[in-house]
Amino acid sequence: MFLKRSAYKMHYLVHDPSAGVYKCDECPRTFNFKSQYDSHTRTHRGDRPYQCPVCLKSFSEKFNLKTHERIHTGDRPFECPVCTKRFAQSSAVTTHLRVHTGERPYPCTICNKAFATSFTLSNHMRYHSGDRPFECPECRKTFSQKGNLATHMKKQHSMTISNMPVTSTPGIASLRAAAAASRILAVTASASGLGGRVLEREETC
Repeated sequence: MFLKRSAYKMHYLVHDPSAGVYKCDECPRTFNFKSQYDSHTRTHRGDRPYQCPVCLKSFSEKFNLKTHERIHTGDRPFECPVCTKRFAQSSAVTTHLRVHTGERPYPCTICNKAFATSFTLSNHMRYHSGDRPFECPECRKTFSQKGNLATHMKKQHSMTISNMPVTSTPGIASLRAAAAASRILAVTASASGLGGRVLEREETC
């Protein structure tokens, strides 16, 4: 029940995504409300008008800033219904629940190993592509995983890192080459009686 016809119209649009009247010029997405459209277009422009007063990190969405601020306040309003562990974001609870359910919805298309998050799948794909986007600023050695770089810097240079940027991402060509190499490796392993794939893991120091 709505007291005003305008309120009903706004509510109806929520249930009818095809009625979007604001179309993004950069991608096919459409939006029902101008506020949604304005928020989305900032992602294309790279605008980040909302800045954290504590660490000065900036965000394109006010909601993302509010979520980020929980890092500084320690607020954890979302609780796992299984183990009562608490999280700053509701999406983190969804991801965490896969620990209990064993769900792995993100499979690798090369070796069929599956992962709980798209982030861990992206990290895994670097083993296949050979991409090593994390570079040590001291000795220029590169790593596929940020954690391996952190271990290297601590052991070899007695240094720590806070936020090393990713300088490259796996390209389609490199992933296809990795897929071909993976198939060759599988055939070689099968012929030698190993019967499985072997992934070479990098050293952390």
